[in-house]
Amino acid sequence: MADYSKLLSIAQKLGVQTDIAEAAKLAARAEQKDVQLVLPLVGEFSSGKTTLINALTDSKVLETATKPTTATIYEIHFGAPEASAAVIDAEGNVLPADINNLKNADLKDAFQVVLNDTSTVVPPAIVLVDTPGLSSPDPKHRQVLTDFLPAADGILLVVDINVQFTRSLGDFIKDMKLANRPVFLIVTKCDTKTAAEVEETRAYMAKNSGLPSSNIVCLSAEEAKFDELSSLFDKVQADKGKIQQSVDAVRAKALAEKMSAYIDDLLKAAQSDKEVEQSLRQAQSDLNSVLHDVDRIADDAKGDLDEAANIARRNFENEVSSRLNAIAAQKGINYDQEAFSAVNTTASLVMSQFRSHVESIVSAACSKSLAKGQLMLASAQSVDLSCVQSQGFSYNIDLNSAGHENDAAIGKGVAIAAAAAVVIATAGAAAPAAAGAAGAAGAAGAAGAGAAGAVTAIGSSTAVEVAEVAIMAHQANKMRKMQQRMQQLQNIQQMTQTVDQLSQNYGQKFGMNKGLIESAVGWVSENVFGQGKPQRQRAISNYIDGTLVPQFRTQLDGIKADIVSQITNSVRQEAQALIDQKTEALNQIKADLETNKAAVEQKKTELKAMKAELQSAVA
Repeated sequence: MADYSKLLSIAQKLGVQTDIAEAAKLAARAEQKDVQLVLPLVGEFSSGKTTLINALTDSKVLETATKPTTATIYEIHFGAPEASAAVIDAEGNVLPADINNLKNADLKDAFQVVLNDTSTVVPPAIVLVDTPGLSSPDPKHRQVLTDFLPAADGILLVVDINVQFTRSLGDFIKDMKLANRPVFLIVTKCDTKTAAEVEETRAYMAKNSGLPSSNIVCLSAEEAKFDELSSLFDKVQADKGKIQQSVDAVRAKALAEKMSAYIDDLLKAAQSDKEVEQSLRQAQSDLNSVLHDVDRIADDAKGDLDEAANIARRNFENEVSSRLNAIAAQKGINYDQEAFSAVNTTASLVMSQFRSHVESIVSAACSKSLAKGQLMLASAQSVDLSCVQSQGFSYNIDLNSAGHENDAAIGKGVAIAAAAAVVIATAGAAAPAAAGAAGAAGAAGAAGAGAAGAVTAIGSSTAVEVAEVAIMAHQANKMRKMQQRMQQLQNIQQMTQTVDQLSQNYGQKFGMNKGLIESAVGWVSENVFGQGKPQRQRAISNYIDGTLVPQFRTQLDGIKADIVSQITNSVRQEAQALIDQKTEALNQIKADLETNKAAVEQKKTELKAMKAELQSAVA
């Protein structure tokens, strides 16, 4: 068994913070009487990992999908007094979460999600972990899995009984054996096969995996048949101490080798002034090489981001064009409201896809080997991706009015015509009375004609007077007709106002944003004459080309610049910190060489002793 307290003591003497943290963790685990074993479920996409975990839990909250979605690590603890969830962000902050509303899309920024479940199907000493698919096409998924595996105490390899044993599964098992992690094979969906076929599959899996049959269990999560799995958990529980010691011994050995290499560098520098100067120059050279590599990595990342941004821009342009044109082809909707919603929804969707690409690019950039193998940096978590989001767009079109610019004027004309018809119809109803009055006037006219005959006999002066009376009567008749027409016009105007008010009232009653008559005119022009669709499509085309795509491209350019800057600064700072730490130790040796060579010899003796202790600590 490794001496973890000695390992921690040496790490503290050397002063390398990352080594101190790892040694402290190992020492703490060694002191725990009932340590928990972390067992991730690993498998090909759609092998049934998430379905299995949901079947084992009471809360059943993990999200399953028809495509690879799990990029966040889900850690499930069993036997809790009540169900709860917490999210751990990139800085290690623990944030409460709603256990009934855990969506992968909302947890892209989470480093880890911890679930506490009340189920006792799995012993409390076993922590299950849902991980990304083993052969997920998303590089971010593969990176997350790779980063997590060193923390695993064993592997639950999940395989669909309907899928052949793949080469990637075989390679993974070999790697885990080399890492001294126990591997257990869980064959899912066994309800789709007969008992004989299940046993044939078990034998086939044992032959191709190289695992003993006792490490292979067959089950059906859909039918909750967990007898073999329960037996496996009992076996793991019984062997928990041996598994912990074996895995932690491998971790301790790797840490000891890393610290030994650091001691060798210091011992070499302590040989003479010349050696320490050379070591200092080498440290500075390493830093310069790293910074040069950082620039190269940043350039590579910029190229990858440019390509990803071009893909996002094309996807946005194609998708938003398709959605907006589909909206333009519809009838009887609020086009602007639907279009505005479609633009922002599409932008969010495309930006989410772009973010996945950015995450992969950042992870790959920060994981690249730098100039010196000692300076393998993992700074992806320090890159803030909150800038990768849609910032909204200007909306400067009016689709609701496109093709209907004259609807209001036409509707006004229809209202006037309707009012005129009502007034005329009302006037017609009064015609019989007017006809009686006209008959009386006719009789009076006949009498006047008879009187005119008599005028001839009376004399010319009297005839002139009679003529004047006739002219006055004619003018009075014309005035009377003009007054009637003016009254009709006033009636029509009043009736038009009434019709307009009724139209607006009924339009509001039926949820329209315009009057009933204008809406009816719009319906006719849209459905009979087809005036709206072509104009809306032209407006949309101009809007996409003139506003949306340029604004989206500007947003992407800003995001790319921000991410490249963060990658550069993050890796530079981490490299600088590592080199500064080593330089400080070397400068101390240099100072001792100049003023107190006895102290140097003493330091060399201490370093050699620490190296010997490291070897004995993990022997």
